[in-house]
Amino acid sequence: MLQKVVGSESLRGGTMRHLLWSATAAALFFFVADADEVKPTPANTLIRFDENVQLAADFTSTSSEHIELRANNEAGVTPAGRLTLSYDASSQDVEIVEAYTLKADGRKLPVEPSAIFDQTPQGVGQMILSTREKIVIFPQFAVGDTAVRTVRVITHKPHFPGQFTFSKNFPHGASFNDVRVSVTAPKAMRLYVETHDVEFQKSDDGPSTVYRWHYSAPVPTADDVVAISPLSHRPRFFMSSFKDYGAVGAAYAALTTDKIVVTPKIAALADEITKGEGGHLQQAQKIYEWVASHIRYVGIELGQGGFVPHDAEAILANAYGDCKDHDTILQALLKAKGIAAQSVLINTGNEYTLPTVAMLMFNHAITWLPEFKLYVDSTAATAPFGILPLSEYGQPVVLVDRSNPHASTVPPLQPGVETVVTSLDETLDEAGNLTGTSSDTVTGPSSISLRSLALQIQRVGLDLAARNTLAARNYSNGTGSYHVEAPMALSPRYSLRSEFRAEGWTEELAAAKRFRLPTGLAIYEHAGDGPMGQFKPRSLKDSEPIRCYSENLSQNIVLHLPPGRQLAELPKDVNVETANLTFTAHWSWADGAVTLHRSFTSNVATALCSGPVRSAAAAAVKKIANSYDTELSIVPTAAKP
Repeated sequence: MLQKVVGSESLRGGTMRHLLWSATAAALFFFVADADEVKPTPANTLIRFDENVQLAADFTSTSSEHIELRANNEAGVTPAGRLTLSYDASSQDVEIVEAYTLKADGRKLPVEPSAIFDQTPQGVGQMILSTREKIVIFPQFAVGDTAVRTVRVITHKPHFPGQFTFSKNFPHGASFNDVRVSVTAPKAMRLYVETHDVEFQKSDDGPSTVYRWHYSAPVPTADDVVAISPLSHRPRFFMSSFKDYGAVGAAYAALTTDKIVVTPKIAALADEITKGEGGHLQQAQKIYEWVASHIRYVGIELGQGGFVPHDAEAILANAYGDCKDHDTILQALLKAKGIAAQSVLINTGNEYTLPTVAMLMFNHAITWLPEFKLYVDSTAATAPFGILPLSEYGQPVVLVDRSNPHASTVPPLQPGVETVVTSLDETLDEAGNLTGTSSDTVTGPSSISLRSLALQIQRVGLDLAARNTLAARNYSNGTGSYHVEAPMALSPRYSLRSEFRAEGWTEELAAAKRFRLPTGLAIYEHAGDGPMGQFKPRSLKDSEPIRCYSENLSQNIVLHLPPGRQLAELPKDVNVETANLTFTAHWSWADGAVTLHRSFTSNVATALCSGPVRSAAAAAVKKIANSYDTELSIVPTAAKP
C-alpha cells in the first residue's frame, strides 16, 4: 500500500517554511509495507539531515538545510531522485546551494542549472499567483545512489506578523540515520516548545538562545494502525511564539477583519438574496445557500498562498475562492443584514487533538453564527444550512471572535439528525431475470454525500452510471437508470431513486446455487457499516479509538419469486444490542415474496468512541457484518409442504 506523510507543522497546508522537510518526508515514506504486514520496507533511508534556522527579532528567518537521501530499491528512485519544493514567492526566497547525485561507487554527479526548474504549480489560478515550485532532477539516479542537496530558504515575510511556528514529526515506518535540527533565536524572544520522543537541548549563546533536537531511528518499525490522531503516536516536536490558541485566533482576525467590508455592491446583493425574508435565521439561510451555490469552491488548502483572504468584492467578481474566501464573502453578506458571524479555524482530517503548544494545525476555515449557535461550511456545496460534513463534528477549532478569540470544539452530531431510509422492491421471473426499483432517502451529513454522488451520476449519465454500478456489483447484463432530484436544492431531506434489470439468475431458480439477497442499485447496502465501526477494519485493534456518530437507519428489501417457488428455509432473525447501538434483521414470507427489514440505531454523545464503548461496539459490528453473509436457496413450492 502506498502511503504518504507530511512532516510540516500541519497535516495539510501549514506554512511553507518546512517545504524541504515535507518533500523529504514524503520521499522517505513513499513506499512502505501494507499495514497488515509485520515489517515495513522503506524505499529510502535518510542518511543525514541537518537544518539550522536563524530567527531574527522581526520574526523573519533563514533556514539552511542539508539532506542526504538514499534510494534503497526501485520504488525509492523516483521520490528521491526528483525534488519538488513548493514555496510562496511573495514571502520566501529559495536557493539551491548545492545538489548532486552521489553514486554507489563514490562518484559525484552535480545537478546542472538546466535541471533546476522554477514554475507555477499545475492547477493554480490567478488568485494564488505567488505560489511557486522548484523542481530539482538528480542525474543518473539509480538504486543505491544518494541524492545530496543543500538548500537555503529565506522567509522575509511571516504568514502572521510577529509570529513563528516550527515542527517536525518522524513516522516509525521510515528510516532516519541522523537528524539534527536547531533554531537560534534572540534571547528576549519567548518561544514555547513541546517535544515527544526526540532528544532536546536548550542553551544560551551570548545574546541568543539555541534550541536543538536530535533524532535517530535507522531501523524502521511498523507504525501502529490508528484511525484517530496518528500524529500523536509519532516522535515529534513543536515550537511556537503563540502564547495560546486564542493568540492564533487573534492573529488570524488581524489579517482578515478589513476584508469583511460591506460595500454598496455587497449590501445590494444581500438585500436581493434575502428579499421577502424578515427573520435573521431565514436571511442567514438564504445567504448561506447563495454562497454555497454561486461561489465555486477552489480547494486551496489554508496556508497556501498565505492566510489572508481576498476582499469580498474581489471574491464576488471571480465567483470562486478557497475556504477563507468563502468565509469572508459569507460574513460580509451576513454583516450587511446585521447578522453576526465569526471565522473558525479547523482541521478536517483525523487529528482530533491539538498540541499543547499553539500551532497552525488547521487546514480549513468555516463560519460560526453565534445568534443561532450554528457552524456552517459553505465550501461543502451540497450541505444543507446548519449541517456539516461528518469529518468536522467533534473537531477542535479556534473561534476567531474579535473580542475573545479562543479554542473550542465542534459539538458531536446530535441524535436524530442523521437518518437513512432505504427501500428496495425486486422481482425474479421464470426466465431468471431480476428487475427492481429502489429509493434512498437521507437527512444529516449523509444528505451531503448523497447529493455529491448525485452530481457525479449526472456527470457520468443516469443510464451509464447505473450500468457501471451493476457491473461493479457483478450483475449480468445489468441495465438501469437513476432518478436524480436537484442536488443543489438544499432541503434537509434528499432522495435518490433507481430502477434496474439484470439477467442470469437461472441457477438460483433451479436451486443449483445459493445467493445473498440482491441489493440492485440501492446506495446504502449495509446498515450498520460505519457509525460505530467499519465492517472491514483491516488491522485496526478493537481497543483503538474511532470516529463514531449517532444514526437511525431503516432498510426494507422485498424479493418476489416466480409462482411455484419459495425459500428452502427462512433465515433466522438477528438481534444485536449494546448500550450505544441496536441492530435487528427480521425475515418474513408472505404472498410469494421474502421480505428483509433491517434497522440500525446508534446513540453516542461524543464524536470519538474509545474504551469499553469502543470494545463493545467492535464486537457488535462483527456480528452485524456476519449477518450479511446469510445465503438463500430457492426450491419448488411442492418440495416443501
